[in-house]
Amino acid sequence: MTASSGGSSHESAAVFVSLLFENAVAANDCRDDVPEGFSDLNLDQVVAAIVGEQDQYGLTPLFYTPAPNVDTVSKRHAVFRDLENDAIRRAAQAFTDGVGRVHECRAHIDKAHHRHEKIRWLVDSAARYCAVVTDFASALTDARLESAGFVDLSSWLGAYVASDDFRTLAETTEARLADVDSIRYDVLIRGPRIEVSRFGDEPDYGEVIAATFERFRHGDAKERHQTFPESVVLNTVETRVLEQVTQLFPEIFERFETFYQTHADYIDDVVARIDRELQFCLHYRRYIASLEKAGLAFCYPDIVGPDEAIIAQQTFDLALAKQLVAHDEPVVTNDFELTPPERIILVSGPNQGGKTTFARMFGQLHWLARLGCPVPGGSARLMFWSGLFAHFERAEDIRNLRGKLEDDLVRVHAILERVDRESIVIMNEIFSSTTTDDARYLGERILRSLIEAGAAGVCVTFIDDLATLDEAIVSMASTVDADDPAIRTFQIQRKAPDGRAYARSLAEKHRLTREALEARL
Repeated sequence: MTASSGGSSHESAAVFVSLLFENAVAANDCRDDVPEGFSDLNLDQVVAAIVGEQDQYGLTPLFYTPAPNVDTVSKRHAVFRDLENDAIRRAAQAFTDGVGRVHECRAHIDKAHHRHEKIRWLVDSAARYCAVVTDFASALTDARLESAGFVDLSSWLGAYVASDDFRTLAETTEARLADVDSIRYDVLIRGPRIEVSRFGDEPDYGEVIAATFERFRHGDAKERHQTFPESVVLNTVETRVLEQVTQLFPEIFERFETFYQTHADYIDDVVARIDRELQFCLHYRRYIASLEKAGLAFCYPDIVGPDEAIIAQQTFDLALAKQLVAHDEPVVTNDFELTPPERIILVSGPNQGGKTTFARMFGQLHWLARLGCPVPGGSARLMFWSGLFAHFERAEDIRNLRGKLEDDLVRVHAILERVDRESIVIMNEIFSSTTTDDARYLGERILRSLIEAGAAGVCVTFIDDLATLDEAIVSMASTVDADDPAIRTFQIQRKAPDGRAYARSLAEKHRLTREALEARL
């Protein structure tokens, strides 16, 4: 590219595409629509907290777009690991902060009204851009890079900074800044009239006054600063002064005009992509840093195929953990394991015991694993899925004219039509609006369909005897304190069904549990 060619890709011996993707097409083809089941898993809350209210860097689509293959996931793991190096992380942060200031500077171009005011903002922003890119290239050259992504990026940046196009931009920008510094003029104010003329040989009265009073100096005087509000847009008087100055120095302002026409779009496409992708990684790292500080573990999961074991230890719901840590409350971690032929975890137990949180956690882990991000937990082996489906209970929607049971069946049917052995399915408390016998019958049919398709996942239900249907189903249950059954531990443990989950749910619904009766008595 040339530095003035509107941001097209830089052509050099070094080839670099992306820190996160394998090719430019994939890097530029992130999805904008919210993935199915995203909000059910509370991933929308996680992403909103990471990117901020405005999402000024456009990071949300990156969180919507899973990595296309295991190699890309591994590539991202390596990039995240490099960012654990303080020197690399500081360099990346300085680069993204600097590019942010470049964009702030460029934003004033659109706000400015005068042509030459726009040009000055362009020159300033180009100077910042050249400095930021040069500093980042130098920092990466000195850093101990391990990932292929950063190694390739460092090579590309070195070639880009050394290219004729970039050097022309940097030298021309420096020359225009020198032109700005060379402009000196007098302003003569006569009542309501202002006259502008070339600067003569008038003395600097500030220096004269300072020299006169130097003999009275006794040590350094205390500095006093007064802050005055500044506007980034020229007012009427300033605009008239600028117009007269342009007439005094026509050659300089002609060079400014040439600079504007030649270098208006100086930001390289690859540099812009690097900035966005580093923002993605750095924002995620900042999000999990407070959780790590609270003692929670994150790991880089092994990504496995559908016929291998799925395991996680000391894992937790990312959205809930963020809330609990913010209020200095403890976070309960859980483990799970599915060893072939096991494919589905059936979770039962008392209400408010963490069953839904466990289901969400399972889905979150697999989504974050496909993004190539560190995941909650001390260690993990997670499946590379082709489809992730979630079915959570919803209130009736009068717009579709369906009852709750019919709506559940329609939604479940849509999932079952698409699942295969590379699918992850999360189902939470389905068919709670019907009778026990109907719920058991429907639950059995659904579970058998999932087993037949070979899908993996979690099913939360009050009918715990469904766990005995097939060897592919693993029974886990939320537990209570051994000394006080009214206290939930929020631990989900692997245990055989005891047949009491539904009875417990009925007792809680009608306030007939032991603790409820004791309280009433």
